[in-house]
Amino acid sequence: MNIAPLGNGPERERPMIAPRRMGRICQPKNIAYKTCVVCPKGKGATSDLSSPKSMYRLADMIDLPALKKTCLQAIRSGLTTDNIYTELCSKFTSLYPEVLEAELGFTVDHWAESENQRKT
Repeated sequence: MNIAPLGNGPERERPMIAPRRMGRICQPKNIAYKTCVVCPKGKGATSDLSSPKSMYRLADMIDLPALKKTCLQAIRSGLTTDNIYTELCSKFTSLYPEVLEAELGFTVDHWAESENQRKT
């Protein structure tokens, strides 16, 4: 699975998807549409990347700890001294204690770098 870098992409028109089986189709709120679309096997998509934040939200909603762990690693790997303060103050971070803990850990580990960067 590939996960896109942090950030929001442009809004896209959402096509209707026909159900392949009996049941109900819905798109959960706060989940990027692209996260919910699955390409049929053998049919390539222009991009198979999903936001780690959207995937984390989805994994939390449907209780998939392994996926949450993978997404949290992707979120951690996207942190830099340039974006850590924005990420720490985001609504997303405020909703998930594990993400807050990871971001605080990054801040502590990179405190000297970020302080030097703020002074310049």
